[in-house]
Amino acid sequence: MFKASAPRWPFGGKALLRGKAVGALAGVLTHQTVSIIEFPDIDALNAWHASEAYQALIPLRSRAADMTITSYVVPA
Repeated sequence: MFKASAPRWPFGGKALLRGKAVGALAGVLTHQTVSIIEFPDIDALNAWHASEAYQALIPLRSRAADMTITSYVVPA
């Protein structure tokens, strides 16, 4: 876990939630777990995702799990 989480620190990434999905209240549940990471802004998120440190972890992530990664912006 440490190796996978360390690259987000220089970009201000903060883990808000990591949990197991237990059911859908509406619609179809398409995932088993969820992680929510907050970044200071969209530029920090994009810089983290493009960083050499994170890019080096993508093959490891791809072997470990089938993931959908999305970004959201909280309205001001």
